[in-house]
Amino acid sequence: LDMDAFTAAWHESIVWDMRGYENWPGEQLEYEGEADVIAGFAGYLAAVKSLEVSGLEVTQLEDGRVLGVHLEKRTYEGGEDTYLNIGTIYEFDLNDDQIVRVEVYTGHDRARKAAKL
Repeated sequence: LDMDAFTAAWHESIVWDMRGYENWPGEQLEYEGEADVIAGFAGYLAAVKSLEVSGLEVTQLEDGRVLGVHLEKRTYEGGEDTYLNIGTIYEFDLNDDQIVRVEVYTGHDRARKAAKL
């Protein structure tokens, strides 16, 4: 995972909301600021040996947000594979085009419903 590319478009006070992620194993459901978000994901992804993303579909929403849905294949230490349908809603600061809020959902249908599609 290229952390520089992953965080390049983030606003300094980005909020990452995991309430829509079923059984989120992290210590909290909302992270604020780049350091907090990265720390929250570090523990969760520590056991992941590889992560593949496929089937990305991106939809511009009428309110300016963007919905991205994809399939994740995670391979854990020991070789176990897990497949997840993930939907992510991105909200942007229109002044500088940086991401200010991210909502993550397990299940494409749940993400589309949250996006009001």
